Amino acid sequence: MPNTVLEQLYAPTAMSLDSLIYGIYQIPIYQRPYSWERKEIDDLLQDMYASFTSYVAGVQAPLFLNTIHRRDKNINVYGRYQSYELIDGQQRITTLAIILLEIYCFLAKTQSSHPDFIKLRDFLWKRNPAPGGTNTKDKRFIELGSIEKDALKMMFDSAFEDTETTLTKIRNQEEFIYEPNVIEKLLFTNAKRTLDFIENRIIQGNSNFGLQFLDFLLQYVSFVVIDVKSPQNQFFQMFESINFKGKRLDEIDRIKVFIFGNLPERDVPVYTQKWGDLIVKTNDRLEDYLNIYVRAYLSYYKDKLDKNNVAKLAREDWLLKRYMRATNQTWKAAASIDEIDAMKFLLDDMELKVDSYRAIKDKAVATTINNKKDFLFFYRIAQEYDRLYSLLFRIFTEIKDGTLSKEDATNILKVSVQYMVFYQTIGRHGSKESIELFKKLHEKYYSNIIESTGQNGSPITDYSIRNINKNEIIGLFKDELKSSGLSIDKLNALLSDFNAYENQGGSWILLTIYEGFDTATSRFSYDKMNSILDTRENFHLDHWCNKTPDSEDPNLKYYCQGDADTDGLLVLKEGHDFNENGIFNGMKYREFRREVLNKIGNLKRYEGDSNIVRRNNSDPNFCTYQQIKARNVGIANKLTAFWEI
Repeated sequence: MPNTVLEQLYAPTAMSLDSLIYGIYQIPIYQRPYSWERKEIDDLLQDMYASFTSYVAGVQAPLFLNTIHRRDKNINVYGRYQSYELIDGQQRITTLAIILLEIYCFLAKTQSSHPDFIKLRDFLWKRNPAPGGTNTKDKRFIELGSIEKDALKMMFDSAFEDTETTLTKIRNQEEFIYEPNVIEKLLFTNAKRTLDFIENRIIQGNSNFGLQFLDFLLQYVSFVVIDVKSPQNQFFQMFESINFKGKRLDEIDRIKVFIFGNLPERDVPVYTQKWGDLIVKTNDRLEDYLNIYVRAYLSYYKDKLDKNNVAKLAREDWLLKRYMRATNQTWKAAASIDEIDAMKFLLDDMELKVDSYRAIKDKAVATTINNKKDFLFFYRIAQEYDRLYSLLFRIFTEIKDGTLSKEDATNILKVSVQYMVFYQTIGRHGSKESIELFKKLHEKYYSNIIESTGQNGSPITDYSIRNINKNEIIGLFKDELKSSGLSIDKLNALLSDFNAYENQGGSWILLTIYEGFDTATSRFSYDKMNSILDTRENFHLDHWCNKTPDSEDPNLKYYCQGDADTDGLLVLKEGHDFNENGIFNGMKYREFRREVLNKIGNLKRYEGDSNIVRRNNSDPNFCTYQQIKARNVGIANKLTAFWEI
C-alpha cells in the first residue's frame, strides 16, 4: 500500500533532461556555492562519453544522474514555464547548463535554423509564446544564488549576444567579469574543461555530431525528480541522509542541516537568508568564520567544529547561552534560554561581526577599521599565522566597538607577531605547540558568572565579558618569549640553523624587516616595509650565491659534481673560504645547499623571473661564505633592534 504521507511531502517523478529544463530553476542563497572540481567534472564527462558512444552505435544507454530535489515557487512565467527552487542537485544541473550553453554556441554558426537548435534556445532563455514573442535574456533556465551568481549570468548574457565571442572567452579563459572570485574562477575553469570535451571528443569539426549529442542529452540523460512539498525545516531534517551522486557534504553543510532542521518553520526563511548572506560576505569561507568566531568568544576548540560541537554550544549553559546573557540585557534577565534561541542568536551575532572576519582576510576592509601604517604592517604579518586569527578577530571587533584603541591594538599585534615569528618560524615549533598559550589567552576574555549577595542576603548572579587588555596580552607573550630564553645570541643561533629557502613565508617577513631599516634616519620605515609587502607578488626569493653555479664561474668557489638534487657531491675550488667543520670536498651537495646556501643571509628578493636570467651569472660583489655569514648576523641585529630584544 502506498505511503500517502510521503507521497504528499516528497513526490518522485522519473524525468529526462528534456522535461527538466522546461522549468526555470533558482539556487537558494543558503546553498553552498558551485564547488565541483576536476574529479567530479571528469567523472561526469566520462559517463556521458560512454553512454553517448553506445547511443551513436544504436544501443540505448540512458545516463541516470541520480535524484534532484526541487520546490515549486508557485510562479509561472508566460503562463508556460514553472519556476522552481533547486534544493539539491545544484552541482549537476549547473554543469549541465554550461554544457548545453556551449553546445548552443557551437551550433549557432551552422545549425541556427534547425528545430533542435531553436528548441534549445527556448530552453536556455524562455520565449514568450504570444504571437511575435521573443526569447528573454533575463528569463534564464537557471540562476545561481551565491557568490558565483554574476559569473554564470554573464556567461549566459554573452552567449545570448555573441556565441563566437563566448566560445573564445571560454577557450582562452578571458574574464567575463572583472576580478572574479575563487568560486567564479572555478566555474570558468570547469567551463573550459567541458568545452574541450565537446569540441575535441564530440563535435570534432562536424556540427552534426553536436546535434546528435544534444539529442542524446535531452532524451537519455535522466533523473528522479522529487518535488518537495514539506515545510523547509522538515526537509533539512532528512537532507543529510540523502545519497548524493555529487560532491559529499562538507561539515558546514551538516551544521546548516542541524540548525535549520531544528528551527521553527516560521524562522527558516529569515535565517536561511542570513546564512546565504554570510556565505557571500565571507567569500564561501563560512566554516572558517564559524571556527574563528567560536574560538574568539566561546571556547578554544583545538580542532575544527563539527555538527556535534555546534549542538553542544547551543545546549550547554556555560557556552553560547552564557555569552548571550553577558552581552544582551534581554537574555541576561531571561529565566531560561532554549537551543533554538541560542542558534538564532549565533547567526545574528555572526552577521553583526562579519566585517571583522572579512578584515582578517582583506587588507582593504582592515584599512577601513585601522589605517595606521604600523598596525597594517603587523597585520600583514599576522595574516601569515592562522593561530592569530581569533585574536585578530577580537581586535577588529573591539576597535569597531570603541573598546580598544588603535594604538593598543598595534601594540598587541606587535608582540603577538613577534612571538609567532620567533617561536614558530625561526624556532621551528609547530602551530599546534602554541595551542595552550592561545587557549589560556582567550579564556581570560570569555564570558563569566559573577556571584554576589544582595542587601537582604539573597544570592545575585550576574554575567560579564571582559574586553581584551593590552597589558595582560603583552605580558603573556613576553613571559613566553622570556621563558624560551630569547636573546641576541639565541637569535643568531636560531638563524644559523634556519632553512630560510624552504620557509619562504617566514623569510619574506625577516627580509622585509631587514630591508625596512632607513639608514638616512636610522629608523625602521613602515612605509618602506609596507611597500615591500605590497609588491610581494612581483618578486620572488632566490639564492644570492647561486644554488647550482657553473664549474667555470669566476666568482663562486664551489660547484656540484653530478645531480644536485640526488647524489651530487660538493667540489670546493682553490681560494674558497668554507673553512669550517662540516663543510668539505665530497660532501653531499644537498647537505651543503641546506647548511650554507639556504640560509637567510644568502636570500635576496628578485623581480619577476630574474632567476632564469641569473641562473649561471654570479654577483662578484657577493660571492663568499664570509659575506653570507656577515649578512646573517646583520639580519639578526636588525631583528633584535626592531623587536627591542
